[in-house]
Amino acid sequence: MGNAARYAICSTFVVSMLTYTLRAHAEGPEVAVPATPGVAHEQRPRWYGWQTYLIDVPSLSFVLLGIGISDGTSRSGDALGGTLVGAGLLGYFVASPGLHVLHGNPGGVWKSEALRVGTIGLGALGGYAIAAATCHDDPRPTQPSDGLDGDFNFHFGCDFQAAASAAVFGLAGAIAGSAVDGAWVAREPSHATSMTLLPTWSTATKTAGVSLVGTL
Repeated sequence: MGNAARYAICSTFVVSMLTYTLRAHAEGPEVAVPATPGVAHEQRPRWYGWQTYLIDVPSLSFVLLGIGISDGTSRSGDALGGTLVGAGLLGYFVASPGLHVLHGNPGGVWKSEALRVGTIGLGALGGYAIAAATCHDDPRPTQPSDGLDGDFNFHFGCDFQAAASAAVFGLAGAIAGSAVDGAWVAREPSHATSMTLLPTWSTATKTAGVSLVGTL
């Protein structure tokens, strides 16, 4: 047996023992270790909530602007207002939750939708309940008025106040749902990276070597 063959066998044995040791260490208890070959290194989830905020802020602004424009005085204003409201709702309920799929987080879509619908619904119900519990219709007959020179309940009634309160608290719920979605759900799933040294042997050249194999 020549010196080259002996060298190749010894090198293969040493590298094999080294690889086994490194693998055993990588599969042991979770310990903070440096990212060296043969040791699994867990990446921290990357936060991308700022991207959902970039969609939600203009979307909610479109909804509010569209509601303000749609005052019923002109067809063009109502059409523009309806378009803005539709675009805002589409961005808030479709585009922003769908962003999670692009970041490898498909489960975040359902969490996002549940958060947004849930917070808006709870906010609207809470606002309506508060107004209904604190407001009492004025028994006086309706009289024409030039402004808010009398009792607010007398001019608008409790039904209007309850609807307005539900809208305000619903908007607060929409903002809260967006905030929680961006802060909690918008995180890419972590993937473990593993780098391992493996011995190689070439029958053609009769030489030994080392290969670096890993999963990213």
